[in-house]
Amino acid sequence: ILTEALTLRSSPIELKIARLYLLSDVLYNDVMYNTSPLDENFSVYKDEFKSRMKKIFKSIASAIDRVDPPPARVNVRTRVGRVLGTWAAWGLYPDEAIQRWGEIVSDSGSLDDLEGFQEGAEA
Repeated sequence: ILTEALTLRSSPIELKIARLYLLSDVLYNDVMYNTSPLDENFSVYKDEFKSRMKKIFKSIASAIDRVDPPPARVNVRTRVGRVLGTWAAWGLYPDEAIQRWGEIVSDSGSLDDLEGFQEGAEA
């Protein structure tokens, strides 16, 4: 259900970000409070979501591209990057995977987002 909620095209970016934070909480609790006495690396949700992350981050990137005004996109990408940075710090997923997901989000933008931000700062 959470994957579906994160990939709904009709969801505004703020709702997608809130759901990304929820996903982060679910993953944290899943890994940190592992109750399997037989396998300390056991995770109910981590592996299941890993296979869906590309789709999730493509959907987030698409929503970011619709954010107006364009300079606000930088702020949203920063927030997504902080979540991914937190996952890297936790060792939740391999660094290569986290980097790929970050590239999906950062590659969705263009330098126009930053140029508009800089122009607005000069005015």
